[in-house]
This record gives sequence, C-alpha cells and structure tokens, in this order.
Amino acid sequence: MPLSLRVSSLLRCCRAIAPFIALFLLAAHPSRVHSQEQTNGVAKSFRHEVVRLGQDAYVGADESVSKVVVIKGDARIDGEVRDEVVVVGGTLHVTGKLKGTVVVVFGDIDASPTAVLRRQAIVVGGRINAEPGARLRPDNQVISLDRFPMLQGMVSWVTHGALYLRPLPPDVRWAWFVPPAFLLLYALMSLVLTGPSDACVRVLSDRPITCYAAGLFGMCILLLSIPVLLILGAVIAGFVLLLAMFLAVLFGRMAVIRFVGFQLSSQLGLPILEKPLLSLLVGSVLLSLIYMVPVFGFVVWAGIFPPAVGALMLAGFAAIRPARSVTPPFAQNPAAPPSLQQETLNPSSLNPANCPPAGFFVRLTATLIDLILIGCLSAFLGLHGRGFWITWTVYHVAMWSWRGATLGGRVFGIRVVETDGTSLTLSVALVRALAAVLSALPLFLGFIWAAWDVRKQSWHDKLTGTVMVWKR
Repeated sequence: MPLSLRVSSLLRCCRAIAPFIALFLLAAHPSRVHSQEQTNGVAKSFRHEVVRLGQDAYVGADESVSKVVVIKGDARIDGEVRDEVVVVGGTLHVTGKLKGTVVVVFGDIDASPTAVLRRQAIVVGGRINAEPGARLRPDNQVISLDRFPMLQGMVSWVTHGALYLRPLPPDVRWAWFVPPAFLLLYALMSLVLTGPSDACVRVLSDRPITCYAAGLFGMCILLLSIPVLLILGAVIAGFVLLLAMFLAVLFGRMAVIRFVGFQLSSQLGLPILEKPLLSLLVGSVLLSLIYMVPVFGFVVWAGIFPPAVGALMLAGFAAIRPARSVTPPFAQNPAAPPSLQQETLNPSSLNPANCPPAGFFVRLTATLIDLILIGCLSAFLGLHGRGFWITWTVYHVAMWSWRGATLGGRVFGIRVVETDGTSLTLSVALVRALAAVLSALPLFLGFIWAAWDVRKQSWHDKLTGTVMVWKR
C-alpha cells in the first residue's frame, strides 16, 4: 500500500475514534472540560456531558451543561441543561432550566418554584412533586408501579441488588424466599438422584481443574445452543430441551453447594454436618451470606456455573465408561455417606519420607514473606509491572529446583517435592510456576483449593504432580 494511502487511512481511523475518546474524557473528568462566556454581565461556565455512576451530580446556577446522566445517585440542577437529563435510581432536584427531555426511572422529580421544564418529563416508578410557580408541560407521563406488586418487587430487587451486583439484597423481603425454595428443590434432587449427586461431588474434589475447564467448554456449547432451541420453540421439543438443560444446570449447582458444605463441615471438624442434606444446608447458608456482598456476591454466583456444568459432564462420562470413573477423594468418616467413604489417606503415599503435607495457611504465610522480599528487591532495582513478575517467576523456579523451597518456605520448614518423593527438576519447577497462572485465573480458587484438599494440593500441584510437605 502506498504511503499516502496509509496516512489517509490512519487519519480516517483517528477521526472515527476521536468522538469516543472525547466522550470518555468528559465522563471521567467532566469538571475540567468547560469554557466561560459573559452573559448579561455574569460569567457563565459551559460544560459538556455530566456522567455519574453511584455518585450525585450537581450543576451550579452559573453553569450550562449539554447532558446529565446519573445512575444510582441524585441530581441537582440549579443551572441550565441544554439536552436530555436521565436519572436512574435517584431523585432529580430542579431549580434551574431544562431544555431537553427528562427521564427518571425508579425516582422522583422535585421541581422548585423557579424550575422550568420545556419538554416532556417521563417518570417510571416515581412521581413529580411540583411546587407552585414551577413551569412544567401538561403532557408529562408518570408510570406508577403501585398497581403491579410483582413488578414493584422486581424494581426493589434491581435498585437494591442488581445495581450493586449482589443476587441477594438484604433489605428486599421477598428475595429471602428464593433461597429456601431452591434449597427444597436441591434436597429433592439429592434424595431422588443420590448416586449421580455423589458422583458429581467426587468429581469436583478429585478433578477440579478438568472439571472447571470442561465446564467452560460446556457453557459455551449451551449458550450457542440456546438460540437454536428458541427457534425450535414452535415445536414442543424445543421447550422440553430448554427445560431439561435448565434442570441439569440446577443439578450441577446443587452438587457444587453440597461440595462446599461438605468441605466446610470437614474443616470445622463436625462429622454430623457432612451428611448429604446437612452439607447441602450448610453450603446454602454460606453462599446466601456471600450473595449479600456487593460485586463479590455476583462473582461467586456466576463462578459456580463452570464447575457445576463440568461436574455434570465428567460424572456423566464416568458413568458411561465405569472403568475410567474417578475414586472418592474423601477421607474415612463414619458420619459421611457410605458412597463417599474410603480408607484414610496415608501420608506415606505422598512421599517415601512419610512427611505430612503442608496446609494452606502456612503456605500463604510463606508466600507473603517471599512477596515482601521480592517487593523490596524490585523496589531497590527499580523493577515494576512486568519486571516484578519476571523476577518473581525466576526466583521461585530457581529456589524450587535448587533447594526445594523458597526463603519463605525454608523459614517454616516446608518444601516442594514430586508425589514420589523426588526433588523438583528445573523443567518441573518451571512448569509448576507457569501452571500457577491457572490457579489464579478463577479468583485464586486454585490456590485456596489446598485448604480442603485431602492431599493439600493446589491446582498447579495436581497438574504437575507435586506436593508441599514438612521437612520431617
């Protein structure tokens, strides 16, 4: 391509993306982009769009703004807005002049005597409070939700839950009936399909990485098949397949919840709670508490889908080919179901030196010590970002292959060995360091897995066939 054509193409691309860059800068720093003009002897400040997310917006009496968009916050307009005003989940206080259309969703409009609304105002799930003297159009629309209790309850869930990215808002009463309803459904599934439920729980414990990867692949297939099933919805088979898919995903989530409750009961040392229904109850209570946390609750709720689908797929494959089925990973427990019992794991099976495996918290403390050391070294050498992570990786690979442990691990007397007791070679240490990325991807779940795994192995330990043990 000639140079002149390349330059012209580059200029066209810059012109195309320039408005989006300008809009982003205006939304990020709206108070810095303005100009001043003398109007009737008074200096008036002109700004472009005012965008607020989770914050209040204010337009002063000496300001003129192009647009105002506020989500989950209040807006106070004392000046002038030349175009649209949109407020979601908040109240619009007007004492100035609004020249464009006004839309308020799940909130009210409070108009003072000096307020002027030249165009139509639309209020959904709220009302308009206009004081005498306020100039409003007679064709304003107010859509009340009082006649629709179910819709009003959904609005409460959206404003108090969805906007905060939490599935279970604590101040929405009707939402608290959903967990018991699902718990009852899960209990029926566990009682009717005891064998498949136990198989899914065993798969989750014995093959977590394969389960998670298979779940991601399975979710992609499910999402791609939904449009096809919707097209086939005119035929009864389409709805039947959609219903079967929905119930299968719920069954997988039941297995994940039961697995969480079983592991928590095991860590607390309460064998009575390791029974199927009691572990299901413990897991449901724990996840319900997590669902009330903003952002993190939604992340956990959505993060359950991949292991749920993966457990269902691997358990189904194992049932088709019983010779390749997984072995129960649970330790012998008289309170646990017979289908989940096995012989107690002998530490000698981990390495010939009969060294007990090191737990999660001692490994976490050793990692914190290494983090402080590498952080100080990187600050001294001026390494940041990519340089820090390269130093971190080289440090671990070198120490694992040379001494079997990092400096933090040597402080506590723990080391990394292969499952047959041999020391790590350079290639195994390098693969283990790179595989740690897979443990970190699902919100560090692969590292936390060592807290309840019977062999105290994280995901990258299972991938590379290694284990962290005490030096005794």
